[in-house]
Amino acid sequence: MEESYLKLQKYLEELIPSKYYERLGAVFRTKRNMYVYDTGTGKVFSCNEIEYRIFESIFNNFDLMKEKLKNYQEEDIIHAIDSIIEVIKTENILQATDYKEFARETDQELNAVLNYSLQSLILEVTQKCNFRCKYCIYHDYNSLYRDYTAKDMSWETAKKTIDYVKAHCGEKDLSIAFYGGEPLINYDLIHDVIGYCKQIMSDKSLIFSFTTNLSLMDKNKAAFFAKEGCYIMCSIDGPSIIHDAYRVDAEGNGTFELVMQGLKNLIEAYGNDAEEKISFNVVICPPYIKDKFDAIKDFFSQIEWLPPKLTIKYSYVESGSLREEDIDYTYFSKDERKNQVSEIAPVAEWTMNKLIDKSDTDYLPYSFARDALVRVHKRFLSDRPYEKMKRNGCCIPGGRRIYVDVDGNIALCERVGKCPPIGNIDTGIDINKIKKYYLEDYEKKSLDKCKNCWAVNLCNICYAACYREDGIDISSKNELCYIQRKQIKGELILYYEVMEEAPDVLANFEEIEVF
Repeated sequence: MEESYLKLQKYLEELIPSKYYERLGAVFRTKRNMYVYDTGTGKVFSCNEIEYRIFESIFNNFDLMKEKLKNYQEEDIIHAIDSIIEVIKTENILQATDYKEFARETDQELNAVLNYSLQSLILEVTQKCNFRCKYCIYHDYNSLYRDYTAKDMSWETAKKTIDYVKAHCGEKDLSIAFYGGEPLINYDLIHDVIGYCKQIMSDKSLIFSFTTNLSLMDKNKAAFFAKEGCYIMCSIDGPSIIHDAYRVDAEGNGTFELVMQGLKNLIEAYGNDAEEKISFNVVICPPYIKDKFDAIKDFFSQIEWLPPKLTIKYSYVESGSLREEDIDYTYFSKDERKNQVSEIAPVAEWTMNKLIDKSDTDYLPYSFARDALVRVHKRFLSDRPYEKMKRNGCCIPGGRRIYVDVDGNIALCERVGKCPPIGNIDTGIDINKIKKYYLEDYEKKSLDKCKNCWAVNLCNICYAACYREDGIDISSKNELCYIQRKQIKGELILYYEVMEEAPDVLANFEEIEVF
C-alpha cells in the first residue's frame, strides 16, 4: 500500500515540480455520481468512490490520503491509482499551467478594439427615481455607489455621445440602452435620442432597450416603444406581498398596482411582439425560502394576459445595499428554517430540485437557472492545458461596451460604482487610464491568488465587484473568492445533476451567448 501512495506522489512531483496541487482541480458530487474537474483543460470526469477520495486528497496536497482510504481494499486502491495515472497521461489532466501573467492585449490590439469595435452604449439619461426600493444600490448608506440626485442628461451630452459612438462602433449591430434612475423620467430625451440615432445611423441595425419600474408607462409611451421595437425589461419581484415588501415609492408606499397597470399598457401595445421583446427582472431578496420562490413562479404563470413563455432574469441583492432592518420575513419566521434554501445560489438550488424531481416542468423554473447552466456548458475546454490566464470575468475596458453618465464621463458599464472613469465624451477614451487602472493594477494585485486557484478559468468576478474611486480594492476582491468558488462548484453540481436527470433541458445551449 505504501508503495502505491509513493508511486502516485512521486509521479505527480515529477510531472508538477511546483508541488502546489490545490490549483489543479476540484471534486464534486451529485446525488448519483462523483466527478473531478480539471483546471487546466476544463474537462470533467466521473469517478468511483476510491478515485474520488484520491483526487480529493491530491487537491489538498496529499493531506490525509491514508486516512481517507483506510476502509478500502489494497488491490482496489492500487487499481484506482493506476487508473488515475493513466488518465493523467492520456487526457493531459492535473497539468494546469503555472501561470506567470494574465493574457493581455497588445497596445495595437487595444487601440483597434477601442476605435472600431463598440457594440453597446449604456446612456444614463437620469439619476432621478420615483421609487426608493429598499435594496437599491443608490441609497446613501451604500458608500460604493452615488446617492440619488436630481440630475438629468442634457440633449447636448446625449448628442455628443451618439456622435462619438457612430464614429467608433464598427460594422456590427449597435445596441443602445437607456439607464437611470428610472429612465422614463427623462422620456423626452429617450424619444429624441432614438430619432437622432435612426437619422444618422440608418445603415445600421439599431437595438434600443431599457429597464423600467413601469410606474410611468402610460399608453402613449407604450405605443411609441412598441412602434420602435424597443426591448424592455420590467422590474417586478412577484405578487404584491413580495413586490411591495421592497419596491416602494419615495413615501414608502407599495407600488404593485401602479406597476401592473404600466405592464398591462405595455403588453397591449406590443401585442404579438410582447413575448420576444418584453422580459422581467426579479430581484431575489433574503430570506431565501422555497415558498417564496414558488409564489414568484406561480404569479407569472397565472396571469392570463401575459405571453405563455416569459424571459425572466433573476438577480440577488448586492452586498451592502440592504440593511438588516429592511429584510421582510412575511414568508419566513426567524425561528423556522425548514423551508430555507442555502444562501449560495439559492434560486439555482430551488430550480434544480424542480427539474430533477419533475414536479414542475413549466418553462419558468428553467429560465431562472439557465444562465448558470449555460456558463458551465460553454466553459473553456481544451485537450491540453490552456497556456494563458484570463482576467477572471473581466471585459476589455471600453471595448465592446461603454457607459456614459449624465455628465458625459465614460465608464466600463452600468454595473460599476464609484471607480476611475476611462474618459469623457468630450475627449474620448483614455487608453493610459485603462492600462493603469484596469490592466496593470488589476493584474499585479490579483496574480498571486488567481494563478493558484482551481476556479480561475470559470471565475466570473469582474471589475464591478472590486473597484473603488481610487482603483482596485484587492481586499474586497479576495473576500469574494471564497463565495465565487462555492458558487462555481454549485453550478457544476447543478449542471451535472440536470445532465443525469433531465438532459433535454441542455439542448441548444451552443446557440446561447454567455454573459
